[in-house]
Order: sequence, then structure tokens, then C-alpha cells
Amino acid sequence: MASDRLPNAAYLDAAKTIYRAAIDPSALDAEGEAWWSAVADEVAEVIAAPTASQAAQVVAWWHRDWTSVNDTPRAAAARIRRAARAQSGLRRRLLAGARSASPSGDTHVADR
Repeated sequence: MASDRLPNAAYLDAAKTIYRAAIDPSALDAEGEAWWSAVADEVAEVIAAPTASQAAQVVAWWHRDWTSVNDTPRAAAARIRRAARAQSGLRRRLLAGARSASPSGDTHVADR
């Protein structure tokens, strides 16, 4: 059913817009839905993280990529959060798929 796919499409579109504004304006839809879905989950976790440090931890595993362009996870997380604030409608759409923080303080994204 097409309406079943709409929330996921809106979620991915919101993540693409925020990711392109904050990280890589040249990122293409051709990366594929699986790649974009993983990126969307991480973008949502960065936005939902209670602190800048926790937001940076979400994307810290990209360390090799960050150092190759003289960037840091904290700076990237800050750009993601700023881009999301600038696009408040997209931010709300993206966070609609995210769960609140768990008792451990970790932020987890709902399965779609």
C-alpha cells in the first residue's frame, strides 16, 4: 500500500535535506535506500541526542572520513543539529520516527 510507504519516504526526504545541508551537498539519491535509511537513523539520533557530546558519539565511527577532510564528529554533529533547527518542519518529521532516550541515556530510532 502506497500510504504505508509515505512515512518512510518523508523520513528519508527529511534526512536527505538535513544531511546535504550539514555534511555533503553532493550526496546523491543513487546511494540507495539502504544507505540513506542508515544515514537517516543516525541523523535522527544526532538531532535527538540530549547533549552535543552524545550527538558526536553517534557519528564518531566515521572517524576516518572526518580526519580525511579535517573535520570532527562534534563539528559534524553541530552542523546536523543547526541544519535541522533551520528546517524545523523536516526536523519534526525526522524525529517523529525516533524514540525518546532509553533509561541508559542512549537514543534509539524506532523501526520503520
